[in-house]
Amino acid sequence: AAVPRHCMDELWGIPLIPLRRFDRPPPGLYLKRIFDAAAAAVLLAAASPLLLVLAITIRLQSGEPPLFRQARVTGTGRTTVILKLRTLSKPEDPDTSWTAPAQPDNPLGTWLRVTHLDEMPQLVNVLRGEMSLVGPRPERPYFAERFGREISRYSDRTRMPAGMTGWAQIHGLHGDTSIFERARFDNQYIEYWSPWL
Repeated sequence: AAVPRHCMDELWGIPLIPLRRFDRPPPGLYLKRIFDAAAAAVLLAAASPLLLVLAITIRLQSGEPPLFRQARVTGTGRTTVILKLRTLSKPEDPDTSWTAPAQPDNPLGTWLRVTHLDEMPQLVNVLRGEMSLVGPRPERPYFAERFGREISRYSDRTRMPAGMTGWAQIHGLHGDTSIFERARFDNQYIEYWSPWL
């Protein structure tokens, strides 16, 4: 039922669904990259004044650099340092600690997390071609390896470049939610990806 009728075939009354091969990228992914770069440039230009004000406020409030950098798995065999606005002054072990404090230590950090504005600097990662606007959310290498061993098809998520947001996040699967369900939604997005989706 999830497959468009024009993509299906039939043999003796048995519906057939073509399987997608990912040994080489479909032509639509090149269009996706062009759209990502153009949209990221426009969004970054529009958001720059707000990002500048937020960066100055974070610097004055915490005394620390406003940008938080962290290595994330953004594709098959590819790790990228992604950018975020700092919401915690001193995170515990950000690379191997799964749980963060229940609340950031200041109202600004809480607001940035709730509105997801802390993710806006990743538009720079999108412009560089390290990420996409939409795709599976990138995970820290420690957890990507662990989940790859423990959760069926988790590693399949890296077939498509990581995104600032994804099919799982649109369906409310972010924060401390089921990793299995996130992987299921991400793989569904990859398998049935189209420019319209």
